[in-house]
Amino acid sequence: MSEIADRSDRLTGDFLAREAVVRIHERLRPHYAALQATEASGPRTAPPPGADPQTAFPYFTGRRP
Repeated sequence: MSEIADRSDRLTGDFLAREAVVRIHERLRPHYAALQATEASGPRTAPPPGADPQTAFPYFTGRRP
């Protein structure tokens, strides 16, 4: 588990099912431009190397855990 995911878990105590995170991320990728048009999130940034799916997903939405 990455250090960031470990800290996130300590803050929230929650982890999502890996399969669910991967499935949602895959389904949202084609709609990135539309999501950005809502201005609900910032531009995506690169997750840390080796990040697990739950850690990587917030970076897609412009957030950092």
